[in-house]
Amino acid sequence: MKNYILIFICLISSAGFSQEAKCGYYGKKTVAERNKLFPFNIAKRVVLVAYKNCEMMSPLADSLSIEEARLIDPKVISKYQFKIKNSLPRTFYFTPATSYFTLQEKELDSAWINELSHILCNYIYLKGRGPILVEEIKCMFTPRNSILFFDENNNLICTYDICFQCGQSAFSPDPDGLNANAEIPEGHDRLDEIKYIFRKNDIIYGIDVR
Repeated sequence: MKNYILIFICLISSAGFSQEAKCGYYGKKTVAERNKLFPFNIAKRVVLVAYKNCEMMSPLADSLSIEEARLIDPKVISKYQFKIKNSLPRTFYFTPATSYFTLQEKELDSAWINELSHILCNYIYLKGRGPILVEEIKCMFTPRNSILFFDENNNLICTYDICFQCGQSAFSPDPDGLNANAEIPEGHDRLDEIKYIFRKNDIIYGIDVR
């Protein structure tokens, strides 16, 4: 009887290890399908940015003018403001400022936008492969890079804030759940795909330079 119990336990254990969670290009959404999801259904411009994270990404940053920001860092290019921050995962320890004082920025063409939507929509968690393990990251969320989405009136309608150092990210707002699995360790590899887009578009601050 004891032998049967041991065999049963071994079978359960081996099944558990063989069904590890996986993330990858398991999604099959076409360009047309992806363009129906927010923010791609509204965005007319998509811009990669790198910005100061310590000196200016704080609650006091919103009150700084572009001139005042340039006194802190003469390399500041632009200031963008965003009014909505409502989809931060539970592991984040503070809410980022709603101002972005950019040091580098690059607007994406349609081919890169399609590549971005492919990553966000089709690089997903493979359901049914075992339990989802949520990783609690102890470091503070201090993003240096974002992807900004603008509507036809050049209003900033959505942000995708990324800290490539710790692997945390926040998509705000995110009604279609494009960043729903940001806390799953296996999903962090998706940020390497996003990092590739930044590198190929000559954004290096926060990527290769800290």
